[in-house]
Amino acid sequence: MSILSSTNSGTYYFKKPIEDWITKELNLSSNDYDLVEIPNHGRKEPIYEINVNERDVNLNDYPNEQLPDYIQFGEIVGGNFLCAYSKLTTAKGFPRMVGRTFDCSFSQLTSLDGMPETVDRDFICLGMPYSEEQIRMATKVTCKVYF
Repeated sequence: MSILSSTNSGTYYFKKPIEDWITKELNLSSNDYDLVEIPNHGRKEPIYEINVNERDVNLNDYPNEQLPDYIQFGEIVGGNFLCAYSKLTTAKGFPRMVGRTFDCSFSQLTSLDGMPETVDRDFICLGMPYSEEQIRMATKVTCKVYF
């Protein structure tokens, strides 16, 4: 089975590759997350957002420059989103909301675009070239920021 299905409107993704990636990369079971269909506005195939429940998303030391195109986190409820020391250069696919701590310290991120808008506990970005003011303007977070 191909991961992608091409249509006249573009390329879209199905649940199976998302589930496989979550199992392999995050070691989460299907009880730990929900795949929520994003309104498709006339597309044939759905696109899904990953909401993680009471578990951490641990991408520390992630070896790739970006998440796969078919990965889009929505909310990390009651957990942390960790991508410290990763080779990620983009926040594309990062969650909108993190229920506890977001940590991207010493990663290779080149922009604040795509960072979480809401973090409930701590926003940690040690060793990154951004000021607290830049982080707050780009993300709208009101939690404690460590930089």
